[in-house]
Amino acid sequence: MCSKLNGFLSDMSEYKNSKIIYLKSILFFLVIITGNSHVFSQIKHPGKPYPFIYSKDSKVALVKMPEFNLQEFRSQIDTLKTNNLKSYVFARTFPVDLSAKNSGTWETLNDGKKLWRLAIQSQGAYSLNVIFKRFRLNPGIKVFLYDRDQKFILGAYTSKNNNPSGILAITPVPGDFLVVELQMDEGVNNPGELLIGQVGHDFEDIYGISRVKDGGYGYSASCNVDVNCIEDADVELVKYASVRIMFDGDEFCTGTLVNNTENDGTPYLLTANHCLNTEGRTNAAVFFFDYESPYCDGPEGNSLKSVSGATLIATADDIDFSLVKLFEEPPYNYKPYYSGWDASGNIPQNTFTIHHPWGDVKKISVDENPATTGDFGTPYKSNSHWRISRWEYGTTEKGSSGSGLFDQDNYLVGDLTGGQADCVNPVNDYFQKFSRSWFDYAEPEKHLKSWLDPANLGVTRYDGFEPYKTFFESLDTLTNIQSDEIPEVYPYTGSWGYISGHNSAYIPMYAEKFEADTNRYIIDVGLHVFHADAVSDEPKIVIKIWDAVLDNSGLIFEQEVPMINLLQDKINFIELDSAIKVSDTYYIGYEIYYSVPSDTFALYMAQDRGTGNLSSAWVYESGIWKNIKDAMIGGISSSLDIQVVTSKSIPLKNTNELPDPEGVPRDVIIYPNPSPYASVYIKTADDISGDLRYELYSVNGKLLKTGVYKDVSVVELKLYGYAPGIYIIKVILPENIITRKISLVH
Repeated sequence: MCSKLNGFLSDMSEYKNSKIIYLKSILFFLVIITGNSHVFSQIKHPGKPYPFIYSKDSKVALVKMPEFNLQEFRSQIDTLKTNNLKSYVFARTFPVDLSAKNSGTWETLNDGKKLWRLAIQSQGAYSLNVIFKRFRLNPGIKVFLYDRDQKFILGAYTSKNNNPSGILAITPVPGDFLVVELQMDEGVNNPGELLIGQVGHDFEDIYGISRVKDGGYGYSASCNVDVNCIEDADVELVKYASVRIMFDGDEFCTGTLVNNTENDGTPYLLTANHCLNTEGRTNAAVFFFDYESPYCDGPEGNSLKSVSGATLIATADDIDFSLVKLFEEPPYNYKPYYSGWDASGNIPQNTFTIHHPWGDVKKISVDENPATTGDFGTPYKSNSHWRISRWEYGTTEKGSSGSGLFDQDNYLVGDLTGGQADCVNPVNDYFQKFSRSWFDYAEPEKHLKSWLDPANLGVTRYDGFEPYKTFFESLDTLTNIQSDEIPEVYPYTGSWGYISGHNSAYIPMYAEKFEADTNRYIIDVGLHVFHADAVSDEPKIVIKIWDAVLDNSGLIFEQEVPMINLLQDKINFIELDSAIKVSDTYYIGYEIYYSVPSDTFALYMAQDRGTGNLSSAWVYESGIWKNIKDAMIGGISSSLDIQVVTSKSIPLKNTNELPDPEGVPRDVIIYPNPSPYASVYIKTADDISGDLRYELYSVNGKLLKTGVYKDVSVVELKLYGYAPGIYIIKVILPENIITRKISLVH
């Protein structure tokens, strides 16, 4: 990236002043837009909550959090945060003890399912988050969280979200009122464990409900530069390694996905020790991926692509780094990138950092000069940091702590501790040197080397890794607009509007027919937008997909897209909440709303091809779907300029869904492996029941230990007193025997 810094820096005033948007030349990456409702969260599973209407007479129990003096609480935070560390406190947390055994309301539904609901309110909160201190669901259980109007829904969470810690931290729900809903299938008698241990009251408005800055979203200071305000292939890749971290339910930092020499997608993430420094804090953290504005100085991005929880692998409080391993690998739609690194200690000639100041969307800060060795002071080792004397563009702020520092070759060389830099005077920021974290201490639990060089290559510099690169390169973009056709729009002959959008005929829905030679998965939908003027209170369109037939029976998918997210005279690609499987004939369209006539939305179309030629556009006129050539509003043979990004298959996550090399399904996972602790966890697949028996052997075959566990899916095997080295674990299941090697490195 930094080979292009001079051009970037000279152009930045033009970016800021003229708001020119530099769009990518590759079609798939033109403008990626995400809807803000019903989206991915902690890798959710299928399902939806039951309709909810809450009133004073509702049967659903309500628990209210205590009121508190916000001004006094802010003063307490300021007293505690007098140093130059750059984590960001956004919430007040309340310890609670709420479960289906002591609170909430149970009811039995007509279909035999049982339903438990609990409403939680904290007056004046901009959003609420909860941490389940015990989350061990049995099969047949689904859990959802949502706001009062069910416009914002998280879940379903199921037994597949169980993890070794038994903790699940949840993405915040906007507003001061949320509902936790548990659904229990007929025939299931025991839901497992679901205990809410903490509620967080957001007093900083992290979703921007009450504010709009420069026509966009965010709380960070105005000198910060959106990561998408530059066109640079290196940044476009490296930015996907940057992750926003929420921990303790009340604080934000930043972290960076980092590669290892096995190139295997192990979800290691590097951040600061002062952000994640205990196993409990790490277990309850939430990691947000791909959180960025869709275009330069644009609106809010998708803040719900998240993974809940991680294991603390290695950390040192006097050199301020922590390496954690996420409980789940981020799936393909999170677009993860595992950054390369340089542990040589060579002086970076110029640097940049990608971070989340004040928990905002991704920003980039640039220093075009060499970094110098610096001393952050107590309690950190002397001269263990890279000092950025001055940022030429951007700065760092609260919430930037832990963000990665990248050198002129885009290698990770440090993580942010803190400093004095702000927009007024962007000077003196300090990043913990990656080279000092690499091997200052010999113990694996206090250095990076054992974990990031498991292949023992002995290298101090290693490239990054794109786990889904081949998948994204294989995607096909389909359209019915021919290469020699110039897209245009047709004004409606009535009072106002266009035949492909808002008009005085009040046509509510439009669709484009696609035909392929095989079944497909739809990843993104591209709309070539002519007009998108947002005037009404909640301007939006709804993307719709019909499989095989264009009627209610064929409708398989809907997704809201805020009008403010759409750029005019651009192809806007809407990233779907999930991959949608369709047959060889399908329809993609949109529904529009007429809250006020002056709202304007219209797409480009193909030129009128004349009678007898291709006409694949459809309109919903007078309650009937009609080809546009036969509709009173149209009378032309044309196609809507809709582009669809498809794949013949969807990649599995690089986790337990993949087979072992021997071809045996991974019925058992043993981790962490290597283990820096005096214990490992054994986890069986959700569909395995019955007793679990294990046998522990030395590498030469001597039986050292054995045990039996009754009807559990995750157990901790304590190995206190065993020397570091290689051991063999045999796990005996009712219908299978699995043998694994483990390495103790404590």
